[in-house]
Amino acid sequence: MPLPTPSPSPSPDPGRPEPAAWARLELDVVTATGSDAVRFIDNFTTAAVSQFAEGTGGESFFTDARGWVIALATLLRTDRGLIMVTAAGLGDRLRDHLEHYHIREAVEIEHAPGGTATILVTGSGAGEAVAAVAGEPPPAKPFDHRPARIGGAEVRLVRVAGQGPDGFWIEVPAVRAGDLEQRLEGPGCPGPTPPRSRRRESRPATPPRPTFPPRPSRRNSAATPGRSPSQRAATSARRRWPGSTRWATSIASWCCSRSTPPRRPSRRPSGPETGTRAC
Repeated sequence: MPLPTPSPSPSPDPGRPEPAAWARLELDVVTATGSDAVRFIDNFTTAAVSQFAEGTGGESFFTDARGWVIALATLLRTDRGLIMVTAAGLGDRLRDHLEHYHIREAVEIEHAPGGTATILVTGSGAGEAVAAVAGEPPPAKPFDHRPARIGGAEVRLVRVAGQGPDGFWIEVPAVRAGDLEQRLEGPGCPGPTPPRSRRRESRPATPPRPTFPPRPSRRNSAATPGRSPSQRAATSARRRWPGSTRWATSIASWCCSRSTPPRRPSRRPSGPETGTRAC
């Protein structure tokens, strides 16, 4: 079932251009060229690639022998073979998967990381922006594509679906992507804006906090010169047993009056008559 072609919405102001914007996408491009390229790729996809006419395309899954999905790719039929556009990081895996089953078919599978840049132009005025830089109208139906020349660089204009009201890919060599981005800025098609840095609000300087002399430690207060031993002992006892001030004071007075408590006499067993130690 063919996908519906979205029609651009009318501009509320006839003198104002339609809005559009561009952004560079992170995608991998794998190419299959040769006389057997279409027949060979048709054996590994879920789409009928052999029924694609030149200048058309579609989306398809690549699966392994067990049916596990390897990649979702956009297939573009060209006069030389197929162009497979997939997510970033899957180009090498897709190429290795196809080369594993390549025996003697007349097909060349290539993937040059960073060789091709994909620029997305989207918005209700994307068609006008692409036509302004390419000098010709872009494709109208989804997944239709055609080669073009912009500023001396060979590019490919691709109509894509599901990426805004009107979406177009421009496949351009990576070394010429910067020049194309500058050309897109001309027809009122801005690019991605860098993230804004948060400005620190200027706050009034806070006055310094007042400084106070350090408080004397309670641990050192008991050893302050000029206090009697009983007072120092009472302070230590109250710290050890809080809430019993009277009892702690009496214990401290007893400890200061008698330096050492009396020793209890030892009870040693002795004999009844000789007084010798019992065995």
